[in-house]
Amino acid sequence: DSGRNGILVVPASDNYNRTFLKEFSIKPKGRQQFQKFLGDLNQLVKPLSNNLEQKNVIEALSLTGHSRAYVTLNEILADQQCSATEDCFHKKITQVAIIDGTYGTMPNLTKWANQAKTKRKKFSTVYRKGTETELPSREIARIYCQSEATTENSNDCIRRLENDPDSSKNEPHFFKADQIDHMGTVDRYLPLLLREG
Repeated sequence: DSGRNGILVVPASDNYNRTFLKEFSIKPKGRQQFQKFLGDLNQLVKPLSNNLEQKNVIEALSLTGHSRAYVTLNEILADQQCSATEDCFHKKITQVAIIDGTYGTMPNLTKWANQAKTKRKKFSTVYRKGTETELPSREIARIYCQSEATTENSNDCIRRLENDPDSSKNEPHFFKADQIDHMGTVDRYLPLLLREG
């Protein structure tokens, strides 16, 4: 009811606790766990609400992932069917950001990024120039640009999305990071992405 945003961090671990990988990244378990996890979180914060009649106090979700978290986000963003009796948290996702994590195959992420504009949602990604995250990020941008019926050629469109996307049109933003290491991308870009959201 305060209107303030909350931040919840679900860390990955290379040690004994493998919750992140075991629970959120495996098909279709990842989708089910995401739904259950947010249902439990909703029940936890609901008593803090002034409107106890309100079924769901989570109104909008912004997902941000770094590095291998793209596997989890790709799974969460798969098309889902929710029953009439449950809150469909998947439909409350309004913003997705990937920080130096566009590796491998991510069809659901690519689809979400390209539908974001028409659904009034937002997609951003940070990639490091000259690394393995550059080409997949630029491919997502290329697919987006080709889907737009404009006179702008694809390369000009990609350059604009990297430098000055039109926020009034809800265009995706592709941040090109130079001279920064993999972990440094989080320190530099997470605060910026949180402000933009």
